Amino acid sequence: MRHEGKVAIVTGAARGLGLACAQRLHAEGAKVLLHDVKEDVVREAARGLGERASWIVSDLNEVSSKMAKDIIDRATSDFGSVDILISNAGIIHLSDFVDFPEEDFDRVQQVNLKAPFLLGQAAARQMIRQGRGGRS
Repeated sequence: MRHEGKVAIVTGAARGLGLACAQRLHAEGAKVLLHDVKEDVVREAARGLGERASWIVSDLNEVSSKMAKDIIDRATSDFGSVDILISNAGIIHLSDFVDFPEEDFDRVQQVNLKAPFLLGQAAARQMIRQGRGGRS
């Protein structure tokens, strides 16, 4: 199996593309931490995968360096390492440009830009500690 022995984190993994990524990684042998803001849905998605899957809930609209580290730490606590990060979570807000609220702009940037940045940093730090690099 292509990802045998690897540990993956997938954000936005409760449904849609994120769930499909988690399912594929799991089918290819990876242990997978599913992340989402919807607790009941992500919990059921992880249970549907069975063994080698766990889940964590947090709102990336409130992302911080500590939250990113907590997500990475959960994967290492559950599975011993981190090898793959898929920052799939994302949001959109539709509005005419001149009427687009600043709060909505900030939220989109938080989830779609800042969260992947902070998660990537935290994952890279863990990968450096592991001494195996960040790709296979």
